[in-house]
Amino acid sequence: MANHPAAVKRRKLCEGTDVCITARSRSYGSDDDIAIGPGRSIGSSQIITSHDEMRIIPVLPDHVSAPVSLVSVYAAAILDKKNTSTLLRQLSDVHPLDGFSHIKRVRKQTLKNGSYEKAELQIILCETSKVTLPITDEVSVSMILNDDIDRDLLGEPFLAYIPSAPPQTKAQYEEASQHWPTAYHEDKELSRLISGEHFSALDRKNVHTNILKAIRKAEEAKVNGKAAIGALIVDPKSDTTLGMTSSVPGIGENSLQHAVMKCIDLVAHSQGGGAWSICPESCYESVNGECSTDETPYLCTGFDLYITQEPCVMCAMALVHSRIRRVFYIDSHPDGALGSRYKLHAESSLNHRYQAFKVVDLCSAEQQLDHR
Repeated sequence: MANHPAAVKRRKLCEGTDVCITARSRSYGSDDDIAIGPGRSIGSSQIITSHDEMRIIPVLPDHVSAPVSLVSVYAAAILDKKNTSTLLRQLSDVHPLDGFSHIKRVRKQTLKNGSYEKAELQIILCETSKVTLPITDEVSVSMILNDDIDRDLLGEPFLAYIPSAPPQTKAQYEEASQHWPTAYHEDKELSRLISGEHFSALDRKNVHTNILKAIRKAEEAKVNGKAAIGALIVDPKSDTTLGMTSSVPGIGENSLQHAVMKCIDLVAHSQGGGAWSICPESCYESVNGECSTDETPYLCTGFDLYITQEPCVMCAMALVHSRIRRVFYIDSHPDGALGSRYKLHAESSLNHRYQAFKVVDLCSAEQQLDHR
């Protein structure tokens, strides 16, 4: 981290919002009072829950959170289970299930007819998209399979559905297994994220503290009752607040200066860079840094962002380029890029991805904070 003289300067940004930046851990504001909505202010202990009640919900990629997608296949009963290996070998040669390594080609099915039950083995013949059949009311094995398969070993074909992709979660696995037996290899870290076990008690306390700072910053920056957005970037290793700022949508000469963009720029300033000059009225704090140039991370590498509102597309991409580690936000936005409209943080085609979390149950139902 670049060296700065130990100094404290208090100014005000051009667009009328306060900015704080530090290279050390600092205490921002008091937890005693937070303004709630236009013209209201009550003690934070009356409306903010403890970190035990707060919920941190991961914003997962669609392939993890979406319902199981299915594809249609033709299947048939194996008339004699002794021929299972032969049929598997023949079908694998003629109709390999490419891209379906998670599917077990043979399943055991129990057929019920009143009190009568019969167990039989069923095998997938092929994807329906792989064969062209004549228009007819009945489909036979001979229409689907050529002479390379012992068709006499099979019963009449029927339509079945199998998952198109491997299940990523236990819930997807249970849903997929209702259609056809499916292999599932648990991602323990993902399971911990979904169950809420990913965060320790100390992690939760830090998230709670930092999200409160963002709320407080937003409340301080309100202009004529117009809600503001508060944001801060934190080094989670030391719980150091590296930069904190706010913005009021629609107010300010520079339309690019969203809270996220300004926060990233403040981190750049703390490292001796920064693209935007800070106006004479702005608030700026810095102390002597101890990191050498080689030790200074690239912008936000390994850092976390806390913000009161879901970032837009521009800000979400800026977080990609600045190599943020995690984002915690409170309010969703219809055009938000971290879960509402897009999930840019999880876009596989980008050269960096980060985790996003929505923080809920911070306030009582009767006293919800309004940051829009």
